[in-house]
Amino acid sequence: MTARFADLVENPNSCLQETRDFPEIHAENEISARDYLTLRRKAVLDGCKWDPQVGDTDTLASFPLVLKSSSWNKLASWAERLTEEAIEAETEILREIGSLNRLGLPARLRQVLADPSPLTPSLGRVMRFDFHPTPQGWRISETNSDVPGGYSEGEYFTALMAAHFPNLRPAGRPGDAWVDALAAGTSQNAVIALLSAPGYLEDHQVVSFLARKLRTRGCRPHLAKPGQIVWRRSSGPSGYHLVPRTTRSYRAVLSGRMAFAFTKPYGLAAVFSGR
Repeated sequence: MTARFADLVENPNSCLQETRDFPEIHAENEISARDYLTLRRKAVLDGCKWDPQVGDTDTLASFPLVLKSSSWNKLASWAERLTEEAIEAETEILREIGSLNRLGLPARLRQVLADPSPLTPSLGRVMRFDFHPTPQGWRISETNSDVPGGYSEGEYFTALMAAHFPNLRPAGRPGDAWVDALAAGTSQNAVIALLSAPGYLEDHQVVSFLARKLRTRGCRPHLAKPGQIVWRRSSGPSGYHLVPRTTRSYRAVLSGRMAFAFTKPYGLAAVFSGR
């Protein structure tokens, strides 16, 4: 049976093993200061990590955290199961008008979400579950179910660090997995719009990093803000087409029925990062 998210948070002992059974997570030794500065510079210039420091504090560690493969596989499995549950919950909410009303969403957005027509198929979707080891076992602090970041840190910087520890290997390459899924569902030289909210550097660096990777797959990514995209109904197979112009329909563009959309006649996928 799939573990419910609420059970993991409120009653973890019913779903998780005792703390003593959890594989150990530990920190390796720091790399040299010179090597760290090289990694940091590469992360900024080549990995789109543009906020490596907040105040006087570095946001990139000079050492790796090591997790056993068995523990990583378990966390990955839990994340997949929780993703399935979250999508099921979303589907159930969309079927119940009363649920949409209780969420307090704006009337125009509720009208869009309550539309009985099928949801626009997505090329791919990512959720990030933040697991933390505690004396009581693994805990989840939050789930980024719409626009998770961390691609550069979790892939590019991690690969740079792994080069200094030949006995270790990165847990995965989330950026590659994301762009491969997108590229596989588009035509050759497809135009892909990567949208981020203006004024949020941490979001802009995410779409910039993914755009670089998409170019290596033969795609043509374009960075934009939601206000530059407007959907209009059409008689084509997709039911909608995109018009690249400035618009104020920010709320409609970010609705669940239009986000992560792909229209085959135009070979364009819209992906969102931001608020």
